[in-house]
Amino acid sequence: MADSMSLRVEGLRELRQSLRELGPQMSERVLSGALRAAAADVEAEIRSRAPVASARHRRGKQPGELLRSIRTTVEWQSSEEARVSVGPRVPYGHLVEAGHAIVPRGPTRRGRKLGKEGRARLRALLKARQASGAIGRAQARPFVGPAWEATKDRVVETFKRAVIRTVEEIRALHRIGARNRGSGTGGTV
Repeated sequence: MADSMSLRVEGLRELRQSLRELGPQMSERVLSGALRAAAADVEAEIRSRAPVASARHRRGKQPGELLRSIRTTVEWQSSEEARVSVGPRVPYGHLVEAGHAIVPRGPTRRGRKLGKEGRARLRALLKARQASGAIGRAQARPFVGPAWEATKDRVVETFKRAVIRTVEEIRALHRIGARNRGSGTGGTV
């Protein structure tokens, strides 16, 4: 699996003009909402494919922890570019997705301070662990990559529809507001 998957939406000239009319703050809100709407489909697909352990992991991880960590975030890189991240937020998500070597656990400090002798002994034990190599391989259980492949064609259409719908709603509100101001029914008392 790749570290990230990207999709670039270009063109959309009419859409860009409509967003300019709204102003920078409102257009960022509209686009953020549309990006989240487009990512919701991907997030739902990832959730449906995420593996859930049948029992508690020996290191204390609860079944479903990976599934519960799946989130969508929108980060604006500039006024023209946003990065949307959809996927698990646990530090081991990529290991489940891609698989990994199973390496025997070595000694740990367990919170103790080590003196010079202790550090040397720990280094020697870690080198022995590295030399012993992997004792097996945890099988890859891809769920993010296949979810993206299944939904990527719908993402752009969902994004476009969400932006157009929101822009039309805002324009309708502006028309209603202008009509109310023109008839004397709007304003403060």
